[in-house]
Amino acid sequence: MSTRKKKNNKAENAAIFKDRLNGVLLAIVVGIMPLIVRAARRPMTPDLTWLYPDETLYGDAFVFWKAVFISIPAVILLLYNIFDMLTSGKKFDIKSFVKRTPIILSIAYLVFVLISTIASSYSYTAWFGTRGREEGALMWMVYFIVFISAMLYVREPKYTKPILWGLAFSSIIMGAIGVSQLINHDFFDTAFAHWLVSFGVYGVERMGTNFTIANGTLFNPNTFWKYTPMV
Repeated sequence: MSTRKKKNNKAENAAIFKDRLNGVLLAIVVGIMPLIVRAARRPMTPDLTWLYPDETLYGDAFVFWKAVFISIPAVILLLYNIFDMLTSGKKFDIKSFVKRTPIILSIAYLVFVLISTIASSYSYTAWFGTRGREEGALMWMVYFIVFISAMLYVREPKYTKPILWGLAFSSIIMGAIGVSQLINHDFFDTAFAHWLVSFGVYGVERMGTNFTIANGTLFNPNTFWKYTPMV
């Protein structure tokens, strides 16, 4: 086999691996991350100590571990794509890429987020979010990485399949949990859910939801109704 053919095969294999890695990670982001509900004890946000002077910790189940879980694929996507651009020898046409309207709007939004964060008097909240809301500037940067990775990955309609399958999976599971909440038999009040969420670790017997509206695994009904119709 000629040296040129070997190089071509190596490049093709690298491209296939890159596409598969991106597809799997993006599918995990939309297919698994929204379903994560896990108990956590979080330190009270410094900017809120005046409001909760007697509390050093607060309980969370629906937010923190989702933030951690989406950050891991985002970091892998960022590092691998940087590594691929540096080692593949291919020139990335950044001028054409940044001219795309969604990219322009997202970059502009991120710039305003960073400006607001740097200028904020509440630096911890601005960067890391607040109690029950882990969406500071760092999390918006994670969202940006995932968005850009998806834009680079979905070059043709066929590349949407992993993302759509992941979205369908999480939406179906979340929808089923939502139905249980609508009929006042919340999944999170079951013994299995208690074990899964591990609230027993913190001495909490039940989540005490008693919802008559659906919120799925997102807790916020507004977010739930925005997410599930995307399927």
